[in-house]
Amino acid sequence: MNALTPYAFENSAVRVVIGTVIAQLGGYVQSIERVGPKWMLVGLHIAARHPRQASSFAMARSHELPSRFEQMDRDIRENIRRYAGRTDVSAMVHRYSYSAISAFDRLVAVPTWLGAYNKAIEGGMEEAQAIHEADAAVRESQGSGAAKDLAAIQRGRGTAGELGKSLTMFYSFQSANYNRMVDLSWDAGDAWRARKPEMIPELAGRAMMLFVVGPVIAGLISGAWPDDDNEESWTEWALKQSVFNISAPLPFFRDIVPIAVKRGAGDKSFGYRFTPMAGLGDSLANVASDVRKKAQGKETKRATRNALEAAGYATGLVPGQGAATAQFFVDVMSGSAEPQSAKDWWDGVKTGKIEEDKPK
Repeated sequence: MNALTPYAFENSAVRVVIGTVIAQLGGYVQSIERVGPKWMLVGLHIAARHPRQASSFAMARSHELPSRFEQMDRDIRENIRRYAGRTDVSAMVHRYSYSAISAFDRLVAVPTWLGAYNKAIEGGMEEAQAIHEADAAVRESQGSGAAKDLAAIQRGRGTAGELGKSLTMFYSFQSANYNRMVDLSWDAGDAWRARKPEMIPELAGRAMMLFVVGPVIAGLISGAWPDDDNEESWTEWALKQSVFNISAPLPFFRDIVPIAVKRGAGDKSFGYRFTPMAGLGDSLANVASDVRKKAQGKETKRATRNALEAAGYATGLVPGQGAATAQFFVDVMSGSAEPQSAKDWWDGVKTGKIEEDKPK
């Protein structure tokens, strides 16, 4: 299919703009490390130039992509399967509440597949082999919630099975991240034992993508910039992001390390939760406290959010983001929050509070 070959890639200035803009989203870093920057840009160029044809081409050949968008993560896959065939409101909310995540995943998975496919074809592989390689590139860079791709701790088997599942909620991408780190360490070991110094630039580039570029981009996008109140430098901030990224694939440590590092450095931080499921107990306790304050005529700070979060944990019908956003608008209408800029509005909608209200 000529429209999907990188025939215009070498002379196209658009590739630089598209590659630069999209790479800022952060999710592409894993693919760049796995496929290589040149071939990832090939995939991005093809997907941007011919989006419909590119998606159809990949979906028609891949054995992974057609089902990926319903099982990109273990918990999403189980949620969709649990409510399959039901048409009531509750089931529809549960089945389609992650549609936006799947849509964004497609923006990464399809270019990754195309890049790996073209790289394999260029390397002399037959089409069947190239398809297998492209499917593997998507799984290994972005993770997968399919049963065959789950790490042992995600499967919920054995005496500590449910404990392992509770520690690995929405873990599939970090499982892939862990495997990329292990692969890099093995390749570095092979280069050392074979005495191949010519591999150092490639290995160093891959390490930069995994341990520096990816975490820094993710931090910038999330808005977790250096803490001015604590006079944190950009270098110190970037180092922390790298440490957080290294701990992210490790159950338990992925939750406790960021909090411990921030508390030790005097940065702003929230409390530790062993698992997101612990939020149900916290929400119910907070609602009880709000009811007591209301009965005593005292002011509450986030009663709306606490009530909606408790309802969300109990029924699954209220997303956490919706609870935070609702609390912000209630605060604005009551006058307890007074956003002064576009940034204040964005922070409020995103986190439920503006900067001056954040805990110190």
